[in-house]
Amino acid sequence: MPSSMTTKRLTDAQRTDIYIRMSLIKADGRIKHGELKKANSGRPRKLNMAVLEARIKGAPAFQHSTLRSLAKATGIPLTSLWRLLQTRVMKRCTSRLKPMLTGKHKNDRMMFVKSHLRTTTSGKQVWHDMLDTVHIDEKWFYVSKLNRRYYLWSDEDVKFLTAVALPRLDGRDKRMWDGKVGMWPFIKTRPALRNSKNRKRGDDVTEPFIVTRDVYRSFLVDKSLQHQMATYTLEDLVAAVLKSFDELQASVLDKTFMRLQKVMESIFKMGGDNSFKLPHQKKNALLKKGPLPPQLECDDDLSAALDAMGERIDFERRDDILSNLFDNGCQFQDEADLSNVDSICSQLVGVELVSDE
Repeated sequence: MPSSMTTKRLTDAQRTDIYIRMSLIKADGRIKHGELKKANSGRPRKLNMAVLEARIKGAPAFQHSTLRSLAKATGIPLTSLWRLLQTRVMKRCTSRLKPMLTGKHKNDRMMFVKSHLRTTTSGKQVWHDMLDTVHIDEKWFYVSKLNRRYYLWSDEDVKFLTAVALPRLDGRDKRMWDGKVGMWPFIKTRPALRNSKNRKRGDDVTEPFIVTRDVYRSFLVDKSLQHQMATYTLEDLVAAVLKSFDELQASVLDKTFMRLQKVMESIFKMGGDNSFKLPHQKKNALLKKGPLPPQLECDDDLSAALDAMGERIDFERRDDILSNLFDNGCQFQDEADLSNVDSICSQLVGVELVSDE
C-alpha cells in the first residue's frame, strides 16, 4: 500500500550530510544566527499582480466606494484587497465637498469674495456679473455625497479638465451661447503588451496619466473636444461624462452662476467659513418669467458687514502708520481697557496722515 505521506524521504547519505553540517555550524549547543534561511512557505498565490490590477481597474467606478463592493465586482477576496491596501499597492482616495478651513483659508476667501463686489452709480453693492470670467477646474466625477471614498490601483486616477462661463447672447451672431468652453479627459492610449479576454496584443489601451504643470498647460492651450470613442470601461466613462457635458443646458449654468453669487454672500456672512446652508432662491420660477438677472444686489446685512470691514481695515492702516512714526511703537496690549481702546480709535478716525513725498 503506498504511503500517504507527502514529506520528502531522505537517504542515509543525505541524513549523514545534514548531521555533519549541523554539527559544524553549532556553537555552544545552539545554531548561529543567520546560518539557516527560511525558504518559500505558505500557500502560493492564485492570482498574480497583473491579474489583480486588471480586475480592479476593470470594475465599474461606482463599485470602488467600499472594499466589500469592490470584492464582489472583481471576485477578489476581501482580505486580499485589504492586504493590497496595507502594502500600498492600492490607495484610498477621499473627496470632501466642504473641507476644514484654517484662519488663513478663511481670510483668503473673504478677500476673494470682496474682489467680486461692485458699487453702482446709486451707491448700492452688487455682485460682479462675471461675463469676463471662465471657470477652469479638474474634476473627479461621480462625486455627489458629502464624503465619498474610492479604492483605486496605485496609478489609477481619472480626471477631467472642464471650462465653463456664464451663458450670454452673442451680439455678432445674435445667438445665445451656452457657456460651455470644453471638457477634456486626462487619458492616453498605448498598445496592449499581451493578449487578454478584453483585447488582443497591439490593440489600443486607454489609461489615465499623472497631471503635471506642463500637462495642465498643454490641455489649456492645445486640446479640443474631439476624442475617439471606444467600448471599454475607461472609454465608457469618458464617453458618458462628455455626453453629459454636451447635454448640459445653458439654463443650468445660468442658475449655477446665480447660485455662486449667493455662495459668496454666505461666505462673507460666515467670516470665510463654509458652515452655511444656502437659502432657496426659486430660480426655476424666475426662469419662467424670463432670463435670470446677471447681477444680484447685496442684502443689508452684507452691506453693513462690508462697511465694518472697510472701517477696520482703514483703522489698521492708520494704526500701522502711527506705529512706524514713533520709536517706541503704538501697540494695544491685551489687558487694555476697552473704553480706552474705543477712545483711541475715535481719535484715530480723524487723523489723516500725509506721506513725506
